Amino acid sequence: MAIMAITASVIVSGSYEISHEKILKNQQNQQLATLDELLQNSNYDKIIENFNSTDSINIIENSEPRPLYIAIRNNAATAVIYSAGSSQGYNGPIDMLIGISMDGNVMGVRIINHRETPGLGDLIEIEKSDWITHFNQKSLIDPPLSEWKVVKDGGKFDGFTSATITARAVIHTVREALINFEKNKEKIISDSLVSSIKINYE
Repeated sequence: MAIMAITASVIVSGSYEISHEKILKNQQNQQLATLDELLQNSNYDKIIENFNSTDSINIIENSEPRPLYIAIRNNAATAVIYSAGSSQGYNGPIDMLIGISMDGNVMGVRIINHRETPGLGDLIEIEKSDWITHFNQKSLIDPPLSEWKVVKDGGKFDGFTSATITARAVIHTVREALINFEKNKEKIISDSLVSSIKINYE
């Protein structure tokens, strides 16, 4: 019995490792596909990854630093993509990727993970609605910083019926990414070109 139990344990453990590695690989491939989607209007020949915590946007308490992705062409940065998180979602954390061009405009936003209510809060997904595309080409000037809110709060962005909390969380996180970029643009560029990990595209 003991031998059978040990054998079963080893099999289960091995199966978990294989499954876990496969899941991580699939997640990585999905992330790379999303990065490429956000950068479709940016000329670049590689993406580099930087884990400098001062450059990350993470509004989830006690969470690990998140990577910052830099699109590079001819040794010059062409765009930045923040891996960002907010704990302000209605049902928990919301993870997203936020692309920003070097002139400070939002290139696009995509939701990576969330637990918002199906049929309501999940409308932040590009597969469910085009709401998330309303950030495209927005900046700290258009609209002004004070108007980065849902219409209900006196801002410029539409919310969702019965899911205003979800919209607020996403809007706030995108706004924080733009503020961070404006504040740390030169540092982000220099840090990324000096010490970073190439992850994709020669």
